Amino acid sequence: MTEAYYKAVFSNVDGTVLTSSHKVSPLTKDTIIKLQLHGIPFVFVSGRSPRALEQVDALIGLTAPYICYYGGLVLDQNKRVLKSEGFQPKKAIAIKNYIKRCFPDVCCVACSYDTWIADDVTNPWIRREAAIIQSVPVVKTLSSYLQSEQQVHKLLCLGETEHLNAVGDDLRICFPELSVFTTKEHYLEIMPREITTSDAIRLICGLYGINPSEAVSFGFNMRDIDMFQTVGCSAAVGNAAAPVKAAADFVTPDNDHDGVFFGLKKLFPSFF
Repeated sequence: MTEAYYKAVFSNVDGTVLTSSHKVSPLTKDTIIKLQLHGIPFVFVSGRSPRALEQVDALIGLTAPYICYYGGLVLDQNKRVLKSEGFQPKKAIAIKNYIKRCFPDVCCVACSYDTWIADDVTNPWIRREAAIIQSVPVVKTLSSYLQSEQQVHKLLCLGETEHLNAVGDDLRICFPELSVFTTKEHYLEIMPREITTSDAIRLICGLYGINPSEAVSFGFNMRDIDMFQTVGCSAAVGNAAAPVKAAADFVTPDNDHDGVFFGLKKLFPSFF
């Protein structure tokens, strides 16, 4: 780990930068600001929408791109769209209807740019998610909301773990063209398989004129393994799943004990 070698940081947000109470600790915030002052961009990598990332960003003050929907939507540092990929309307509607018909205990919502679309705002899972991301959904059927060419960046299933496991197992067999991941407890995310975080990282590294091997990353869920395999050095926070820890170069304390701060301190010791 040669300190001067690393020129960018990519990090998941929920479960990594954010504590379990959805806050950014003072140590983590101050360290990210310090990195930016040294010209090192700190890039959010998340399943969130741009608007939901902006709410976290407001706690820090980033001047860097966003990787939203794990690579489905990429924005530059001025929040202009660099890349947008997702489901076409017919495909998204077909998958959502299939889940609703076969797994009635699971709540499935669609995410398109800054909007999330739900069938029933009174659903407890919807209310819970709205409180976390501080955004209310559009309450419509997906078919009535989407325009003919409008992309759906991801489908998100919310529910009890055993129900989501059943959905995931079924979709991987019936829809092998999908990427289906449990990103944290009660969350199952569905995207086209061709969308990867690694492609988004390479795109952003190109903006800064650096090689992905000159970047570092922090993560905690299974989707972050793709990111780990793309950069020069990776760190899993202590609350990460065992396979994520195994894929990382080192493990830091958990997100409630400044894991990102301690990882950055290890990687950039002269800043401290």
